[in-house]
Amino acid sequence: MAQLPLRICIYICVLSIGLFAGFVLYFAFFASQVLARMPLEQYLEFYRVAEPLFEPKVRLAYLTMVVSALAWLILRRKKWRSFEFICVASSLFCLLDEIILSYKGHYKINIILREAGRTGSVPTQWLSLREEWTLFMFFHLLIITAGFILILMALYFYLEGEKKMSPETKNPGGHPGLKSLFHRH
Repeated sequence: MAQLPLRICIYICVLSIGLFAGFVLYFAFFASQVLARMPLEQYLEFYRVAEPLFEPKVRLAYLTMVVSALAWLILRRKKWRSFEFICVASSLFCLLDEIILSYKGHYKINIILREAGRTGSVPTQWLSLREEWTLFMFFHLLIITAGFILILMALYFYLEGEKKMSPETKNPGGHPGLKSLFHRH
């Protein structure tokens, strides 16, 4: 029963990072191509409508990913030298890097575009802002994909460690092995 909180934490961590990686993949490859072909008025309208819808959900995703990764690390702190722990810590580093990139990078662009959409004023550098936003999405994709691969590696190492500790793995089929036959009790 002591493993249940850890398993729930691992499930939430892997699922949330995987879903967020898919979300970023969608924006990097598909939405950015559509946005690149939009005229300025439609592009600004997209930001005016979509940005308030996405912002709270992305913050919740960031919070879920970071808290679940931190909880995984805390629950496995006794295994701090393991590959599992190192992979989770590295994935957490990728998540924090993703958050910093968002707030220092493309969120500033989102603010400019949102204000332009609300006031109707055209930013003089709107084409370069659009290109920069697309570039930031590819950076996001690289970072979150690395984090997702690392968290999958951590899951693999966790499951391998569980397999080694499992009684079925030590003695498949439940039949006494030679060691147990000759071992004195």
